[in-house]
Amino acid sequence: MTALVKSITAQEGARLPNSRRAANQKRLSREGLPIDRKLYELIYIRVSLINGCRYCTQHHVTSSKRVGLTPEDWAALNAGDYSRFDDKARTALTYAEKLTRAPQSITDTDFATLRGQFSEPEIVDLHLLTGLANLTNRFTDPLGLELEFPQQNI
Repeated sequence: MTALVKSITAQEGARLPNSRRAANQKRLSREGLPIDRKLYELIYIRVSLINGCRYCTQHHVTSSKRVGLTPEDWAALNAGDYSRFDDKARTALTYAEKLTRAPQSITDTDFATLRGQFSEPEIVDLHLLTGLANLTNRFTDPLGLELEFPQQNI
């Protein structure tokens, strides 16, 4: 168990059940997260692109328009180029990508980097959001669900 997890469980154990309840509801609502909606969409889109989940990517591209993301933002996410985003988003996206591609390689150093931009409850929520995106990608796309709207090119 990493030092961060030990610290959170000891100091903020009440936060974890709230996060579990949100995950059990199959989606994290912006009301239950300290993560702003734009960052939520950036992470969800990037994880879905990494995993090749067309269904989740398309749904989150559509919802990301409401928070001001543009085709240029989607193209940057598709390319794994985070330079157009602020430091906080770059830090979160870098962590989400590492957690998605190589979860076994996450270390206390990664958490220390996150602490430069996020509180410990926000870090737990970033971790949970990334895990949830990975879960829904692996659940949804293999079912071959049809999009309910025209596909957006990225």
